[in-house]
Amino acid sequence: MLDGVNNAKMTKEIQINFLVQAAVVKMLIFEIRQQYDHLLIRMKELLREYEIARDVKGAMELKSRLGNVQENRSTILSNMGKDLFELLIDVQKKDLKKMREINFGEKVILPDYVFSNPLFHVENFHDDGFMIDEYDILIGRRIEIRTSTRY
Repeated sequence: MLDGVNNAKMTKEIQINFLVQAAVVKMLIFEIRQQYDHLLIRMKELLREYEIARDVKGAMELKSRLGNVQENRSTILSNMGKDLFELLIDVQKKDLKKMREINFGEKVILPDYVFSNPLFHVENFHDDGFMIDEYDILIGRRIEIRTSTRY
């Protein structure tokens, strides 16, 4: 991100700075999902090892944990994303904010709420549970679809 600020400054193109920030966000989201998938793969490999060793107790416990991890995928990804994006906001504030203000002015700095947007951490934007939890929206997409198909 520091290179993005420097490059934007040298070329006098503020959009480079914004593109770098967007690229970092996209990379973090991708990496969070990749790490979750790696966790599942490792847990399944470990489960096979328990089954081969005929460790029934260990296999049952791990199978239960694996089921919980799979069942709570959206919550886990959301919590991981929130934690990681809090770190991103800290880096933005502590390390880059002054540099951006000096080079581009206060008005062109993205506010923190851009990076704390819960939509970054959800896989299905049409998930009614997510909308209720994050935005207190009680009327879901299903109702919108039903009313739009009547016409």
